[in-house]
Amino acid sequence: MDHITTQPELLELVDFKWLMAAEGRHVDLARLQRDAHYADDCFGYALRSPCEPLRRCAQHLHDQLAFA
Repeated sequence: MDHITTQPELLELVDFKWLMAAEGRHVDLARLQRDAHYADDCFGYALRSPCEPLRRCAQHLHDQLAFA
């Protein structure tokens, strides 16, 4: 079965940006959506965070932005 991805909503991206900011990490949303290595770095950091809402948001965005 083919994996179908959808683009994340702007609100989801902004939530991720602010949750990361609370952790002291700046996120460039445009780069996050076009640079797989940058996205992996951001999501990797977020998924190791003790902040459960950040981990959940990161996993959701990671699934939506899955780079082919």
